[in-house]
Amino acid sequence: MRMRKVARGLLLWLLLLWLLLLPAPGAADAPLTLEDCVARALATIPQMAAADAALDLADAQRREAAASLWPSVRTDVQYLQEPGYREVITNRGLSAAQLIGDYTVYDGGRRLAEVHAAEYAEQARRFGVAAARSEVVFATTVAFYGLERAADQVAALQASVAELTRYLAVVQALRQSGRATASDVLRIDLLLRQSRLQLNAATHGRTEASFALGALIGTYGRGDLTVSAPRNPPEQAGGGSVANNPTLRALEGDRAAAAAALAAAEAERYPTLRMELTSGFLGTDPPSTLSRYAGASYGGVLSVPLFEGGAVRARIDEARARIRQAGAAADAARIDLDERLAAAESRFDEARQALGLLQQTLPVAQGSFALCWARFLGGGTATLLEVADSYGQLLSTRLAILDQQFAARQAAAEVAELTGSGLK
Repeated sequence: MRMRKVARGLLLWLLLLWLLLLPAPGAADAPLTLEDCVARALATIPQMAAADAALDLADAQRREAAASLWPSVRTDVQYLQEPGYREVITNRGLSAAQLIGDYTVYDGGRRLAEVHAAEYAEQARRFGVAAARSEVVFATTVAFYGLERAADQVAALQASVAELTRYLAVVQALRQSGRATASDVLRIDLLLRQSRLQLNAATHGRTEASFALGALIGTYGRGDLTVSAPRNPPEQAGGGSVANNPTLRALEGDRAAAAAALAAAEAERYPTLRMELTSGFLGTDPPSTLSRYAGASYGGVLSVPLFEGGAVRARIDEARARIRQAGAAADAARIDLDERLAAAESRFDEARQALGLLQQTLPVAQGSFALCWARFLGGGTATLLEVADSYGQLLSTRLAILDQQFAARQAAAEVAELTGSGLK
């Protein structure tokens, strides 16, 4: 009996502990910050993994090219018997166990040019990683502020629905007292229904914005994400030039790598001098070879290219064509980036100016609606049609402020991406 009481008590404590550890009903996650979203996106999006893999490949290729500047050392063990041939020619066989060092003394600078080409290619891939990071930061920033705008729109429309519900109740009361007509009730009811439709669309838009941000940060299928962002957009877009744009720097690195590859191709016309040093055992039979015939040798080979069917000339032409291709790609990218930067700065200035005008207009719209509503309630000449039109202008101004705030942030994020300042 006592054991049963102990077991019941332990079970009760475990149940209480489990209840305490459960999250509170309806508890939501903490609002996300832009820094959190960017960090999670950089760790999630496959684009970064692909860029890192390309950099690792370029690094391995550079190390492979640099290894050709060093001597190579290898070991050869050989045993050969040729009983079918004349012994005076073959010496009956061959046994060898040698350590061989091989080094290219001179090749006209071809290996060094190949190393430089690989170094430039690696540098280009490093800028490729930076370019991928910049794109991820831009996409995440736009999605982050897109969710903030959608949430603010939902809040504004919820407030609008609540206001219009109260106004409808007032107009219905006025209808019962004879101070309003059935048409007035229908008009304010229609305005309320339109606001509810806008709220429904905004709610679904907020859910879609949450899905979009969640896909970037690795939180899939979440339509209830919340963000914490500064209320005011930046005063300045950052500015600068596209000279530090990582995509452009990567293309310029490709052009430098192509120029180094041309130098390597032209160096194939020069002679090549190779030296070889051997040390070990060389003889006929393995026992006598290991016991008597230890020694060393050295020698060199000078190779002078005379005719190769035009292969060297073709590789030189290929390298020159790649230089032109890389140069054209870099020049086209610079023109495109300059145009995008000018357009983004223009959109930012337009959004800031429109935002300033809208913020000046908002008090006027609020005052106009309040006056119109007061005149309607006071039995003046204002009609409910004028009241509805005034309220529609007020709501449009509120929503337009949210749109321009997002437009300014989006343009500032694009300027940061194009100038490379978003990587700091």
